[in-house]
Amino acid sequence: VLNKTEEWILSDGLKNNTTFIADFDLHLPDTLPPESEFTLSAFGLPEPPGVTWERPTPWWLYGIAVGLALVVLSGILFRVFGRLRRQGTKT
Repeated sequence: VLNKTEEWILSDGLKNNTTFIADFDLHLPDTLPPESEFTLSAFGLPEPPGVTWERPTPWWLYGIAVGLALVVLSGILFRVFGRLRRQGTKT
């Protein structure tokens, strides 16, 4: 808690007593905002030329990665089951 009293003397000789009271709650919040909230463009100002910020990975790239992983996994499974099936018919 900050409690400060100051006395101001105005140009016409009158005195003004002012008391400043400030109560601070300094604790770290559970979740911090992303850095993108602290850019100039977040406040409607243009960014300087050449300044770029990291952007999150687009969701569709994750979709492509999952799709490719499924294609590879299904290819491996078809190959393994095909070999097992051929081995079963040879006997």
